[in-house]
Amino acid sequence: MRCKDRKKNNPAKYRGQQKDGFLGVFDDQLRLAVAAGIRKVNVGTALNVAYTGAVRQSLTPTTTDPRAFLAAGREAISDAVAQLCLTVAGERVAR
Repeated sequence: MRCKDRKKNNPAKYRGQQKDGFLGVFDDQLRLAVAAGIRKVNVGTALNVAYTGAVRQSLTPTTTDPRAFLAAGREAISDAVAQLCLTVAGERVAR
């Protein structure tokens, strides 16, 4: 499935799936790695997918003010970071 064919921008949905030549990490594997002591986890691709998808969805042919689509991108990154934190920390953060 190509990025342009995805209807919803949900990085958690695509982690661990083959995408554009690389394989992401499943949520349970990410949780186990952090529990085993891994302290540096690269999430730039997940954030890029979230940001780019949100910006693309909010653009229209008449869009001239960047604040609208940039706000959508920031919101998407915020949601992706919150989801990643919950994935890694689980119950400890959700309280």
